[in-house]
Amino acid sequence: MKDLIEPTNRIIKLFADAWNSANDSDRKERINDIIIGLGIDSKHFDDIYSIVKKGGTDDKKIEEVFKNYGNKKEDDVLYKILILDKLYSTRIVDPISIAKGILNIDDIDNRLLKEEVDESLVEEIAKCGKRREYSFATKYCSWSNKKYVIYDNIIGKLLSSYNKRYNFYECDFSLQREVKKCSLKRYKDFLNVYRKFMDVYNLWTSDEDYKKVDIFLWTYGKIQNIIKMNEFK
Repeated sequence: MKDLIEPTNRIIKLFADAWNSANDSDRKERINDIIIGLGIDSKHFDDIYSIVKKGGTDDKKIEEVFKNYGNKKEDDVLYKILILDKLYSTRIVDPISIAKGILNIDDIDNRLLKEEVDESLVEEIAKCGKRREYSFATKYCSWSNKKYVIYDNIIGKLLSSYNKRYNFYECDFSLQREVKKCSLKRYKDFLNVYRKFMDVYNLWTSDEDYKKVDIFLWTYGKIQNIIKMNEFK
């Protein structure tokens, strides 16, 4: 595979279209385009196909759940938490405590839906359980409002790789929250890095931009992991 492909709008669209394909024939065609564009050995087709199909299917389920269940009743909130945990493998501890904590956050609906991202809300949700559930909190907020960006370790590691290779951000950043320098485990820092990445590569085109870039970063990160694992077999 080529060394960290440059993330153009064409590449981002290829990944998003494959993820959101209406049928298998179209999805397979899009995946073939990705394999050619990234210079990947075709032997990885089945693995990539499985990742993309599951991702797109899971996202449709989550979108439907968040559209139909609110933040007023404990059972509704708990159901959303359990769906996210199952489909996104967030590995949360004590979902009931998290649900109760979310219910106790003042004015959560208005804060989630306002125009400007409320960075402190992510941190409040992350602290609702017995331990800090940062990645889960970003996902909960993102599925409530697409202006919130999702963090997970796959995305964090790939952004770090891009910065080491191309220096798109003005300073090094860490994947550890405890450090004093910029850390992707602090939501304000993560947003700054993510937006800078989109600025540098000119990836702003519509309200769906964050989700499209999220699909690209996560899927591309998973593809890299698959290839590395196969190299050691």
